[in-house]
Amino acid sequence: MAQHSVALRRALAGAAAGAALALAMAAPALAAPGDFTVSGPASFPAAVAVGQSATQTYTVTNHTASAWEFGGIGYPPGGLTDLSWSVIPVLTCPSSGTSGVIAAGETCSFDVVFTPNSAGAHSFNFQLNFFPPGGGFGDQANIETVSGTAFDLSLAVAPGSLAFPDQALGSIGPARAVTVTALRPSTTVSAARVTGDALNDFLISNDGCSQRTLAAAGDHCTIWLRSSPTALGSRSATLQVTAGNETESVSLAGNGVPAPAGAQGPAGPQGPQGVPGPAGPTGATGATGATGATGATGATGPAGPAGKIVCRNTALAKVTCQILFEPGTWTTSPSARRARFTVRRGHRVVARGTRRVDRHGRLRVHLAHRLRPGRYRVTVTIGRGRHAHSFTQTVKVR
Repeated sequence: MAQHSVALRRALAGAAAGAALALAMAAPALAAPGDFTVSGPASFPAAVAVGQSATQTYTVTNHTASAWEFGGIGYPPGGLTDLSWSVIPVLTCPSSGTSGVIAAGETCSFDVVFTPNSAGAHSFNFQLNFFPPGGGFGDQANIETVSGTAFDLSLAVAPGSLAFPDQALGSIGPARAVTVTALRPSTTVSAARVTGDALNDFLISNDGCSQRTLAAAGDHCTIWLRSSPTALGSRSATLQVTAGNETESVSLAGNGVPAPAGAQGPAGPQGPQGVPGPAGPTGATGATGATGATGATGATGPAGPAGKIVCRNTALAKVTCQILFEPGTWTTSPSARRARFTVRRGHRVVARGTRRVDRHGRLRVHLAHRLRPGRYRVTVTIGRGRHAHSFTQTVKVR
Protein backbone atom coordinates (compact mmCIF):
# COMPACT_ATOMS: atom_id res chain seq x y z
CA MET A 1 0.00 0.00 0.00
CA ALA A 2 2.82 2.40 0.87
CA GLN A 3 4.59 1.54 -2.35
CA HIS A 4 1.43 2.37 -4.29
CA SER A 5 1.19 5.76 -2.52
CA VAL A 6 4.76 6.63 -3.36
CA ALA A 7 4.23 5.71 -7.01
CA LEU A 8 1.04 7.72 -7.13
CA ARG A 9 2.71 10.74 -5.62
CA ARG A 10 5.56 10.51 -8.15
CA ALA A 11 3.08 10.24 -11.04
CA LEU A 12 1.10 13.29 -9.88
CA ALA A 13 4.31 15.29 -9.41
CA GLY A 14 5.43 14.40 -12.94
CA ALA A 15 2.05 15.40 -14.38
CA ALA A 16 2.14 18.73 -12.56
CA ALA A 17 5.65 19.45 -13.79
CA GLY A 18 4.59 18.65 -17.35
CA ALA A 19 1.58 20.93 -17.08
CA ALA A 20 3.71 23.77 -15.70
CA LEU A 21 6.21 23.29 -18.49
CA ALA A 22 3.41 23.33 -21.08
CA LEU A 23 1.99 26.55 -19.57
CA ALA A 24 5.40 28.19 -19.56
CA MET A 25 5.91 27.23 -23.20
CA ALA A 26 2.43 28.51 -24.17
CA ALA A 27 2.84 31.98 -22.58
CA PRO A 28 5.50 34.67 -23.14
CA ALA A 29 8.34 34.96 -20.73
CA LEU A 30 7.90 36.88 -17.52
CA ALA A 31 8.18 40.68 -17.57
CA ALA A 32 11.57 42.28 -17.70
CA PRO A 33 12.50 45.96 -17.31
CA GLY A 34 12.23 47.77 -20.62
CA ASP A 35 9.78 45.33 -22.25
CA PHE A 36 7.35 48.26 -22.70
CA THR A 37 8.16 51.97 -22.71
CA VAL A 38 5.86 54.98 -22.60
CA SER A 39 6.88 58.31 -24.11
CA GLY A 40 5.24 61.70 -24.46
CA PRO A 41 5.28 65.29 -23.14
CA ALA A 42 6.27 65.63 -19.52
CA SER A 43 3.75 68.45 -19.07
CA PHE A 44 0.82 70.16 -20.75
CA PRO A 45 2.29 73.26 -22.43
CA ALA A 46 -0.67 75.59 -21.83
CA ALA A 47 -2.55 76.30 -18.63
CA VAL A 48 -6.11 74.94 -18.53
CA ALA A 49 -9.11 76.65 -16.93
CA VAL A 50 -10.77 74.90 -13.99
CA GLY A 51 -13.62 72.73 -15.25
CA GLN A 52 -12.32 72.64 -18.83
CA SER A 53 -10.31 69.84 -20.45
CA ALA A 54 -7.16 69.43 -22.51
CA THR A 55 -5.87 66.23 -24.13
CA GLN A 56 -2.39 65.05 -25.14
CA THR A 57 -1.36 61.89 -26.96
CA TYR A 58 1.29 59.49 -25.67
CA THR A 59 2.82 56.34 -27.19
CA VAL A 60 3.74 52.90 -25.85
CA THR A 61 6.21 50.54 -27.57
CA ASN A 62 6.34 46.75 -27.25
CA HIS A 63 10.01 45.71 -27.24
CA THR A 64 9.27 41.98 -26.86
CA ALA A 65 8.95 39.31 -29.55
CA SER A 66 5.32 38.51 -28.63
CA ALA A 67 1.91 40.16 -28.94
CA TRP A 68 0.34 41.45 -25.70
CA GLU A 69 -3.15 42.55 -24.72
CA PHE A 70 -3.73 45.92 -23.05
CA GLY A 71 -4.99 45.38 -19.51
CA GLY A 72 -5.70 48.95 -18.37
CA ILE A 73 -4.06 51.63 -16.24
CA GLY A 74 -2.09 51.04 -13.11
CA TYR A 75 -0.99 53.42 -10.38
CA PRO A 76 2.29 52.55 -8.67
CA PRO A 77 2.43 52.36 -4.85
CA GLY A 78 3.03 55.77 -3.30
CA GLY A 79 2.16 57.43 -6.61
CA LEU A 80 0.56 60.82 -7.19
CA THR A 81 -3.22 60.44 -7.21
CA ASP A 82 -5.07 63.46 -8.57
CA LEU A 83 -8.69 63.29 -9.74
CA SER A 84 -7.94 66.03 -12.28
CA TRP A 85 -6.29 63.39 -14.50
CA SER A 86 -7.59 60.47 -16.52
CA VAL A 87 -6.07 58.08 -19.03
CA ILE A 88 -8.32 56.91 -21.87
CA PRO A 89 -8.05 53.09 -21.57
CA VAL A 90 -7.97 52.51 -25.33
CA LEU A 91 -4.91 51.72 -27.43
CA THR A 92 -4.82 52.64 -31.10
CA CYS A 93 -2.39 50.36 -32.92
CA PRO A 94 -1.42 50.22 -36.63
CA SER A 95 -1.92 46.43 -36.72
CA SER A 96 -5.21 46.11 -34.88
CA GLY A 97 -6.89 49.51 -34.80
CA THR A 98 -8.44 49.89 -31.36
CA SER A 99 -8.70 46.20 -30.44
CA GLY A 100 -6.19 46.67 -27.61
CA VAL A 101 -3.62 44.14 -28.83
CA ILE A 102 -0.11 45.45 -29.37
CA ALA A 103 2.02 43.36 -31.74
CA ALA A 104 5.67 42.48 -31.25
CA GLY A 105 7.85 45.55 -31.83
CA GLU A 106 4.82 47.78 -32.43
CA THR A 107 4.21 51.38 -31.21
CA CYS A 108 0.64 52.35 -30.30
CA SER A 109 -0.98 55.56 -29.02
CA PHE A 110 -3.34 56.53 -26.20
CA ASP A 111 -4.65 59.82 -24.72
CA VAL A 112 -4.21 61.50 -21.34
CA VAL A 113 -6.87 64.07 -20.32
CA PHE A 114 -6.31 66.95 -17.88
CA THR A 115 -9.55 68.35 -16.36
CA PRO A 116 -8.40 70.40 -13.35
CA ASN A 117 -10.72 70.63 -10.34
CA SER A 118 -8.76 73.49 -8.74
CA ALA A 119 -6.34 76.22 -9.70
CA GLY A 120 -2.59 75.69 -9.40
CA ALA A 121 -0.08 72.95 -10.27
CA HIS A 122 -1.20 69.32 -10.81
CA SER A 123 0.74 66.12 -11.51
CA PHE A 124 0.35 62.34 -11.40
CA ASN A 125 2.09 59.18 -12.55
CA PHE A 126 0.77 56.00 -14.11
CA GLN A 127 1.78 52.75 -15.75
CA LEU A 128 0.19 50.53 -18.42
CA ASN A 129 -0.62 46.85 -17.74
CA PHE A 130 -0.36 44.12 -20.40
CA PHE A 131 -1.23 40.40 -20.45
CA PRO A 132 -0.60 37.58 -22.93
CA PRO A 133 -3.66 37.13 -25.23
CA GLY A 134 -4.00 33.50 -24.14
CA GLY A 135 -3.64 34.22 -20.43
CA GLY A 136 -0.63 34.15 -18.18
CA PHE A 137 1.56 36.50 -16.21
CA GLY A 138 1.19 40.25 -16.72
CA ASP A 139 3.74 42.85 -17.72
CA GLN A 140 3.91 46.59 -16.98
CA ALA A 141 5.21 49.60 -18.90
CA ASN A 142 7.57 52.08 -17.30
CA ILE A 143 6.09 54.66 -14.93
CA GLU A 144 5.29 58.01 -16.60
CA THR A 145 4.84 61.32 -14.73
CA VAL A 146 2.75 64.17 -16.22
CA SER A 147 2.16 67.70 -14.89
CA GLY A 148 -0.04 70.68 -15.73
CA THR A 149 -1.21 74.07 -14.48
CA ALA A 150 -4.78 75.23 -13.93
CA PHE A 151 -6.36 78.66 -13.45
CA ASP A 152 -9.78 79.96 -12.47
CA LEU A 153 -11.92 81.55 -15.17
CA SER A 154 -11.79 85.33 -14.96
CA LEU A 155 -13.87 86.57 -17.89
CA ALA A 156 -17.18 85.99 -19.62
CA VAL A 157 -17.92 87.48 -23.07
CA ALA A 158 -21.34 87.97 -24.65
CA PRO A 159 -22.55 87.34 -27.22
CA GLY A 160 -20.45 84.35 -28.24
CA SER A 161 -20.87 85.25 -31.94
CA LEU A 162 -21.69 88.36 -33.99
CA ALA A 163 -23.35 88.26 -37.44
CA PHE A 164 -22.99 91.60 -39.25
CA PRO A 165 -25.42 92.69 -42.04
CA ASP A 166 -24.31 92.78 -45.69
CA GLN A 167 -21.82 95.58 -46.26
CA ALA A 168 -20.65 97.24 -49.51
CA LEU A 169 -16.96 97.04 -50.37
CA GLY A 170 -14.98 100.07 -49.24
CA SER A 171 -17.57 101.13 -46.65
CA ILE A 172 -17.88 100.73 -42.87
CA GLY A 173 -21.01 99.33 -41.25
CA PRO A 174 -22.75 100.13 -37.96
CA ALA A 175 -21.06 99.30 -34.64
CA ARG A 176 -21.91 96.12 -32.72
CA ALA A 177 -21.07 95.59 -29.03
CA VAL A 178 -19.33 92.77 -27.15
CA THR A 179 -19.66 92.87 -23.34
CA VAL A 180 -16.80 91.55 -21.18
CA THR A 181 -17.74 90.68 -17.56
CA ALA A 182 -15.38 89.89 -14.67
CA LEU A 183 -16.04 86.60 -12.85
CA ARG A 184 -13.51 87.34 -10.09
CA PRO A 185 -12.48 90.58 -8.37
CA SER A 186 -9.47 92.55 -9.63
CA THR A 187 -9.53 91.04 -13.13
CA THR A 188 -7.32 92.86 -15.63
CA VAL A 189 -8.13 92.58 -19.33
CA SER A 190 -4.72 92.57 -21.01
CA ALA A 191 -5.71 92.84 -24.70
CA ALA A 192 -8.41 92.50 -27.35
CA ARG A 193 -7.60 91.75 -30.98
CA VAL A 194 -9.14 90.34 -34.17
CA THR A 195 -7.55 87.21 -35.65
CA GLY A 196 -8.30 84.87 -38.56
CA ASP A 197 -8.18 84.85 -42.37
CA ALA A 198 -10.36 87.98 -42.73
CA LEU A 199 -8.97 89.89 -39.74
CA ASN A 200 -8.82 93.16 -41.77
CA ASP A 201 -12.56 92.96 -42.56
CA PHE A 202 -13.63 93.61 -38.94
CA LEU A 203 -12.48 96.74 -37.12
CA ILE A 204 -12.36 97.45 -33.39
CA SER A 205 -13.78 100.98 -33.46
CA ASN A 206 -13.77 101.48 -29.67
CA ASP A 207 -11.91 99.30 -27.15
CA GLY A 208 -13.09 100.02 -23.62
CA CYS A 209 -11.50 96.92 -22.08
CA SER A 210 -7.79 96.52 -22.94
CA GLN A 211 -5.43 97.35 -20.08
CA ARG A 212 -8.39 97.90 -17.78
CA THR A 213 -8.89 96.30 -14.33
CA LEU A 214 -12.44 95.31 -13.38
CA ALA A 215 -12.48 95.78 -9.61
CA ALA A 216 -15.39 93.58 -8.57
CA ALA A 217 -16.97 90.38 -9.86
CA GLY A 218 -19.80 91.42 -12.18
CA ASP A 219 -18.09 94.60 -13.40
CA HIS A 220 -18.03 94.83 -17.17
CA CYS A 221 -16.63 96.79 -20.11
CA THR A 222 -17.55 97.02 -23.82
CA ILE A 223 -15.70 96.49 -27.10
CA TRP A 224 -17.32 97.94 -30.27
CA LEU A 225 -16.70 96.40 -33.69
CA ARG A 226 -17.66 97.34 -37.26
CA SER A 227 -17.72 95.38 -40.53
CA SER A 228 -15.63 96.73 -43.42
CA PRO A 229 -15.26 93.96 -46.06
CA THR A 230 -12.25 93.98 -48.38
CA ALA A 231 -13.61 91.27 -50.71
CA LEU A 232 -16.95 89.98 -51.99
CA GLY A 233 -18.69 87.06 -50.32
CA SER A 234 -18.64 85.50 -46.88
CA ARG A 235 -16.06 86.90 -44.44
CA SER A 236 -15.19 85.52 -40.99
CA ALA A 237 -12.73 86.18 -38.16
CA THR A 238 -12.44 85.89 -34.35
CA LEU A 239 -12.29 88.48 -31.57
CA GLN A 240 -9.93 87.29 -28.80
CA VAL A 241 -10.05 88.86 -25.31
CA THR A 242 -7.25 87.85 -22.92
CA ALA A 243 -6.68 88.14 -19.18
CA GLY A 244 -3.48 86.47 -18.00
CA ASN A 245 -3.49 82.85 -19.25
CA GLU A 246 -7.15 83.01 -20.20
CA THR A 247 -8.41 83.78 -23.72
CA GLU A 248 -12.11 84.13 -24.51
CA SER A 249 -13.30 84.22 -28.15
CA VAL A 250 -16.20 85.69 -30.14
CA SER A 251 -16.78 84.50 -33.72
CA LEU A 252 -17.37 87.27 -36.29
CA ALA A 253 -19.21 86.79 -39.60
CA GLY A 254 -20.23 89.15 -42.41
CA ASN A 255 -20.78 89.37 -46.16
CA GLY A 256 -19.19 91.74 -48.69
CA VAL A 257 -21.44 93.02 -51.51
CA PRO A 258 -20.70 95.31 -54.53
CA ALA A 259 -20.75 99.06 -53.97
CA PRO A 260 -23.79 100.82 -55.54
CA ALA A 261 -23.27 102.81 -58.75
CA GLY A 262 -22.95 106.59 -58.34
CA ALA A 263 -25.49 109.08 -59.73
CA GLN A 264 -24.92 110.40 -63.28
CA GLY A 265 -23.55 113.93 -63.45
CA PRO A 266 -25.38 116.81 -65.22
CA ALA A 267 -25.11 117.28 -68.99
CA GLY A 268 -22.51 119.76 -70.20
CA PRO A 269 -23.39 122.99 -72.11
CA GLN A 270 -24.40 122.76 -75.77
CA GLY A 271 -21.75 123.84 -78.26
CA PRO A 272 -22.31 126.67 -80.78
CA GLN A 273 -23.64 126.13 -84.29
CA GLY A 274 -20.98 125.02 -86.78
CA VAL A 275 -19.68 127.47 -89.41
CA PRO A 276 -21.36 126.96 -92.84
CA GLY A 277 -19.09 125.74 -95.63
CA PRO A 278 -18.36 127.92 -98.71
CA ALA A 279 -20.77 127.83 -101.64
CA GLY A 280 -19.71 125.89 -104.74
CA PRO A 281 -18.94 127.69 -108.06
CA THR A 282 -21.78 128.52 -110.45
CA GLY A 283 -21.74 126.64 -113.72
CA ALA A 284 -21.12 128.61 -116.97
CA THR A 285 -24.06 129.62 -119.20
CA GLY A 286 -24.15 127.81 -122.51
CA ALA A 287 -23.73 129.75 -125.80
CA THR A 288 -26.89 131.06 -127.43
CA GLY A 289 -27.71 129.26 -130.61
CA ALA A 290 -30.76 128.61 -132.56
CA THR A 291 -31.74 126.01 -130.07
CA GLY A 292 -28.71 126.19 -127.73
CA ALA A 293 -28.83 124.19 -124.47
CA THR A 294 -28.49 125.85 -121.06
CA GLY A 295 -25.21 125.11 -119.31
CA ALA A 296 -25.20 122.71 -116.35
CA THR A 297 -25.45 124.10 -112.82
CA GLY A 298 -22.20 123.88 -110.84
CA ALA A 299 -21.94 121.52 -107.87
CA THR A 300 -22.90 122.88 -104.46
CA GLY A 301 -20.04 123.06 -101.95
CA PRO A 302 -20.26 120.95 -98.77
CA ALA A 303 -22.09 122.37 -95.77
CA GLY A 304 -20.07 123.27 -92.67
CA PRO A 305 -20.39 121.08 -89.53
CA ALA A 306 -23.20 121.87 -87.12
CA GLY A 307 -22.70 120.15 -83.81
CA LYS A 308 -22.58 120.31 -80.07
CA ILE A 309 -20.09 119.18 -77.40
CA VAL A 310 -21.21 117.36 -74.26
CA CYS A 311 -18.86 116.69 -71.31
CA ARG A 312 -19.96 114.57 -68.38
CA ASN A 313 -18.37 113.78 -65.01
CA THR A 314 -19.51 110.51 -63.42
CA ALA A 315 -19.47 109.66 -59.69
CA LEU A 316 -16.42 107.47 -60.30
CA ALA A 317 -14.44 110.53 -61.47
CA LYS A 318 -14.25 109.34 -65.10
CA VAL A 319 -14.92 111.76 -67.93
CA THR A 320 -16.37 111.07 -71.37
CA CYS A 321 -16.19 113.97 -73.83
CA GLN A 322 -18.35 113.53 -76.93
CA ILE A 323 -18.62 115.61 -80.06
CA LEU A 324 -21.97 115.02 -81.78
CA PHE A 325 -22.56 116.08 -85.37
CA GLU A 326 -26.06 116.27 -86.77
CA PRO A 327 -26.95 113.67 -89.41
CA GLY A 328 -26.37 114.84 -93.00
CA THR A 329 -23.84 117.50 -92.14
CA TRP A 330 -21.04 115.88 -94.11
CA THR A 331 -21.47 114.98 -97.81
CA THR A 332 -17.97 113.83 -98.53
CA SER A 333 -16.50 110.76 -100.13
CA PRO A 334 -16.39 107.41 -98.22
CA SER A 335 -12.82 108.20 -97.20
CA ALA A 336 -14.25 110.78 -94.77
CA ARG A 337 -15.92 108.17 -92.63
CA ARG A 338 -13.01 108.43 -90.15
CA ALA A 339 -12.09 111.59 -88.24
CA ARG A 340 -8.98 112.76 -86.42
CA PHE A 341 -9.30 114.59 -83.11
CA THR A 342 -6.93 116.57 -80.85
CA VAL A 343 -7.64 117.78 -77.28
CA ARG A 344 -5.44 120.65 -75.97
CA ARG A 345 -5.22 122.59 -72.76
CA GLY A 346 -3.37 125.78 -73.55
CA HIS A 347 -0.44 124.73 -75.80
CA ARG A 348 -0.26 121.20 -74.34
CA VAL A 349 -1.82 118.27 -76.17
CA VAL A 350 -3.87 116.20 -73.73
CA ALA A 351 -5.08 113.50 -76.16
CA ARG A 352 -5.24 112.77 -79.86
CA GLY A 353 -6.42 109.89 -82.02
CA THR A 354 -8.60 108.70 -84.88
CA ARG A 355 -12.23 107.53 -84.54
CA ARG A 356 -14.85 106.26 -86.94
CA VAL A 357 -17.93 108.41 -87.74
CA ASP A 358 -21.07 106.28 -87.30
CA ARG A 359 -23.70 105.81 -89.96
CA HIS A 360 -25.70 108.72 -88.55
CA GLY A 361 -22.77 111.08 -89.02
CA ARG A 362 -21.92 111.27 -85.31
CA LEU A 363 -18.41 111.18 -83.93
CA ARG A 364 -17.80 110.08 -80.32
CA VAL A 365 -14.47 110.81 -78.67
CA HIS A 366 -13.71 108.79 -75.50
CA LEU A 367 -10.84 109.97 -73.32
CA ALA A 368 -9.11 107.30 -71.26
CA HIS A 369 -7.95 109.62 -68.48
CA ARG A 370 -9.72 112.08 -66.21
CA LEU A 371 -9.83 115.71 -67.30
CA ARG A 372 -9.07 118.25 -64.63
CA PRO A 373 -11.48 121.18 -64.36
CA GLY A 374 -10.70 123.94 -66.86
CA ARG A 375 -11.01 124.92 -70.52
CA TYR A 376 -9.94 122.65 -73.38
CA ARG A 377 -9.82 123.09 -77.18
CA VAL A 378 -11.12 120.13 -79.17
CA THR A 379 -10.25 120.05 -82.91
CA VAL A 380 -11.88 117.49 -85.24
CA THR A 381 -10.68 117.01 -88.84
CA ILE A 382 -12.63 114.99 -91.42
CA GLY A 383 -11.31 114.16 -94.86
CA ARG A 384 -7.83 114.59 -96.30
CA GLY A 385 -6.11 116.97 -98.71
CA ARG A 386 -8.36 119.49 -100.35
CA HIS A 387 -11.39 117.62 -98.99
CA ALA A 388 -10.26 118.07 -95.36
CA HIS A 389 -12.51 120.08 -93.04
CA SER A 390 -11.61 121.05 -89.47
CA PHE A 391 -13.79 122.18 -86.58
CA THR A 392 -12.43 123.62 -83.32
CA GLN A 393 -14.51 124.20 -80.20
CA THR A 394 -13.70 125.26 -76.62
CA VAL A 395 -14.96 122.87 -73.93
CA LYS A 396 -15.29 123.76 -70.26
CA VAL A 397 -14.92 120.87 -67.79
CA ARG A 398 -16.14 121.49 -64.25
